[in-house]
Amino acid sequence: MVRVHPVITKFLIFLIMTVSLMNCEKDNGISVGSTDAVFNPSLSYGTMTDQDGNVYKTIMIGNQTWMAENLRTKKYSDGTNISNVKDHSAWLELISGAYCSYNNTKNADSICTYGLLYNGYALASGKLAPEGWHIPTFEEWNSMINYLGGTSIADGYLKESGYTHWNSPNTDADNMSGFTALPGGFRDNVFRDLGKSCWWWTTTGEHPNIRTVVLHYKYAELTYFLQANNCGLSIRCVKN
Repeated sequence: MVRVHPVITKFLIFLIMTVSLMNCEKDNGISVGSTDAVFNPSLSYGTMTDQDGNVYKTIMIGNQTWMAENLRTKKYSDGTNISNVKDHSAWLELISGAYCSYNNTKNADSICTYGLLYNGYALASGKLAPEGWHIPTFEEWNSMINYLGGTSIADGYLKESGYTHWNSPNTDADNMSGFTALPGGFRDNVFRDLGKSCWWWTTTGEHPNIRTVVLHYKYAELTYFLQANNCGLSIRCVKN
């Protein structure tokens, strides 16, 4: 049997613990993985932390500071748990807030990369955003989009460049803004469009006509849709 010097053993334990802390966080005892999103290396990002202890990159666009990653909290800002509803029939019948991961995946890295999907009831609770942040109105989205040149070109400035997550052709994507939009898809009666589109809630409108912001892999133009509470969409927050 090979005997290892106690000092070396302690160093190895320390190294393993350090690597573990660098590559994952803990959320209610469940490991939360690392994002492999491709951020803009020429820009300077900040950070913020949500009520669940998840850490996100942030980016300044014009006079607004945005999260550069999709929200993935499993708690409201008052500390109460949000329901995780996996069954499609149950999801469609909900009249209360809920979240899910795409395809109900348990893959920690995927959740960390794409974030979680929330229904309109969770949005309407007013308790999803971390302290000091809020879910943007349509007008706040529009302000950022106009700063980037309008709907006809802002799409490319917002999307993560390349094909790590987006399907080809990922038209005009260069992530000039640093927003690093990822195609997390959406949920209605099934899960749809991972790799093809990203959908975000705004706080403008009421069920069944809540305004949403949509980016697509085929198009250079950003679009808007109206959605109902039983849809599961991504969320980005903007700083108060």
